[in-house]
Amino acid sequence: MALVDYGNGECDNIATKTICVNGKCETSAGAFTQEFEIDCASNLNNPLEVF
Repeated sequence: MALVDYGNGECDNIATKTICVNGKCETSAGAFTQEFEIDCASNLNNPLEVF
């Protein structure tokens, strides 16, 4: 399972992906996070789609 955090709603083109381990999403349980870029400015009609 993975969680995606788009931040506070501002369009800064940065999102954080958390890769969960065995259903646990805390880093103390072995999960890890990774920042990635999204094109939120051109994707305002469908904000859940990640490029």
